[in-house]
Amino acid sequence: MKMNVAVKAFLNPPREYGVYPIIHGDISRWRELLPLHEECGFAGVAANPEWNNAYPRDGAAWERYAEGFAAYARMGMKQWMYDEHGYPSGTAGGAVLEKHPEYEALELLCFERGCESECRIELPDGRLFRAYAISDGGAAADITGGADGRGVLRFTAETAWLEGGESGLSSAPKPRFRLAAYLVRRSYDSTHAAANLWGARRQIDMMDKRAARAFVGLTHEKFKAAAGSGFNGRNVKGFFTDEPALNGWNMDAGSYRKIPWSDALPPAFEERYGYDIGLALNALFAEGGAAAVKRRCDFWDLVADLTAEGYFGVIREWCRENGVKSSGHMLCEEEALAHVPCYGSLYRCAKFFDIPGVDQLKTDPAELLDRPEYPAILPIARLVSSVADLYGDGEAFTEISQHVMACQNKLPPIEWIRAQINWHLALGVNNIASYHHVSAYEPQEWRALNEYTARIGAALRAGARDARTAVLYPENSLWTLYRPGRMPTWSEGADQSARALECQTAVSQVSWELLHRQIDFDYIDEGEIARAAVKGKRLCVRNRRYECVVLPYAHVMNGESVGRLCAFMRAGGRVVAVGASPEIARETGERADFAVRFAPFAARGDFLFVRADEFARAAGLFPRSIRLLPAGAVLGGDIAEKNILAHVRRDGGGLTVFLCNMGASPYTGELVADGFLSAARGDPSDGSLTEFPAPFPGVLKPYTGRLLFLHA
Repeated sequence: MKMNVAVKAFLNPPREYGVYPIIHGDISRWRELLPLHEECGFAGVAANPEWNNAYPRDGAAWERYAEGFAAYARMGMKQWMYDEHGYPSGTAGGAVLEKHPEYEALELLCFERGCESECRIELPDGRLFRAYAISDGGAAADITGGADGRGVLRFTAETAWLEGGESGLSSAPKPRFRLAAYLVRRSYDSTHAAANLWGARRQIDMMDKRAARAFVGLTHEKFKAAAGSGFNGRNVKGFFTDEPALNGWNMDAGSYRKIPWSDALPPAFEERYGYDIGLALNALFAEGGAAAVKRRCDFWDLVADLTAEGYFGVIREWCRENGVKSSGHMLCEEEALAHVPCYGSLYRCAKFFDIPGVDQLKTDPAELLDRPEYPAILPIARLVSSVADLYGDGEAFTEISQHVMACQNKLPPIEWIRAQINWHLALGVNNIASYHHVSAYEPQEWRALNEYTARIGAALRAGARDARTAVLYPENSLWTLYRPGRMPTWSEGADQSARALECQTAVSQVSWELLHRQIDFDYIDEGEIARAAVKGKRLCVRNRRYECVVLPYAHVMNGESVGRLCAFMRAGGRVVAVGASPEIARETGERADFAVRFAPFAARGDFLFVRADEFARAAGLFPRSIRLLPAGAVLGGDIAEKNILAHVRRDGGGLTVFLCNMGASPYTGELVADGFLSAARGDPSDGSLTEFPAPFPGVLKPYTGRLLFLHA
């Protein structure tokens, strides 16, 4: 038997690759909990000092936390440090804003009214930032000076247009105008800060580094002090921050449309783009042409950078300076349109984690796979693990729980928890923290599950994921199509256009169709495409070598990245556009010659356009190392096994393949892998290895996983 790195890891997995129960303030009960956790075989715990109204200033609570931390460390059990009093993270239980009210999160609302050539309007509460009169033709005149100190805005068309607007108009006034007044105010009403399941608490401005530094000073520094000499990478897996997000969107049918705001935005915007941010605001809240495309992208591009650097970057910098890892997960992560108002770009913010993460509230295996009634749900674990593989060291994090079932007053069987863990490991998330009730299951059940998880996690850390297909995270299209309003979901009543919903559905559909065919892929962004090298027939992005690139609804793209894709296709690579083809240049917002540039490659089959609902017909174009052949089937054609997830890694000259059955029925079939003549089958439930020749037959029982170590 060939003992490569993956096999050796499988046979002797580190304990730290098991499950970490989340106990929050219960670490003060360490004398009771530690023996139970040891008996269950847990890897460690995710914990924090107990929560009360004095958090984080309760010295006695920190002393009790320090005792618990030291006790677990003595047992060799590592810990995740939870950085907030409940969630969302960022305020230290409100202490940051008590000390620094100037760091509170802001929003910019749009107060809109139609009017004739003259009117008087009383504005909502808030600090008026800018007001415009916008003609039927789209020309805008700045009428901010027409507001008095009482919040009354007066508008006379003749005066406004003689003074000149964006287009310098000085002609006769138009008969009809749209007035748009932009007001800045504290962000709270109708936001996640006021309406989350934990509690009502105002949030910090995530685009202001000073706010994040104040948060770190009130939390992370206290954890470090409590841990003392034990504060190091040997004892601490990392900090995780929980669902911090920008608040510039409505949880319900709020009276005004809004966007996230920071007083840092206007000067930073003008410095970066060379024009006033007010023009971008008009583009965000109104329809309108090529200028609107560019300006919407400009605005959200800047928001993404300021948020990534202003919050996640500050925390990562502190963690790295102190020898530990930063981690956490985002809000509304499963739907791509929601990424825009919450972060500008979730993908870009995730890059600033050492260990990017998700949470998973569902335990029912059927609900973990995509379903027709949820057309927009992303396999978010695959997105964050792509970030981990490309920008980190392959470590990704999750919080798992029984939340959805608990709301139904149900307890999941241990087999479903195993399936939930399989789902994450198959998609690439390998650090498991759990909210499942420890006492609801027998200690031997937990010990078996911990050993199972550690064996798979150890084997899947060897080598590199065999992802030869890249799926674009289409930021520019999302920025262009997103419309400020209510929570931007697929659900009925969402304030989004049909095209916007089509865009996020295309991203989801592409992802699941690939997963259903056991085709490994990474999500990448346009920046990586533009910087990529073309070598042979491959697009080289960091440590990846892609043979195919998928563009889900990427109708807006940078000219530089389109040029790189053309060079890739010229060398023999393949590009598949889904739902919409690139047609608009991000740099100008104008229609570009992309179709003309792609035409020669389309003629020879290296560029293909398919509708999102027909993506399956392109499945044969994607490179893969393995195929599943169900019992009785004939090799060839398109075979989709929707209940089977796969994770394939190259380890030297061999392949490590993890397969898991998310279905309620056994799966019987063969694994076909060209060039591999023998394999060892690893059973993670007992650590056994069995050798057998190709082809590789087997049975996967419901909710179980298997490892195959393939040799040439």
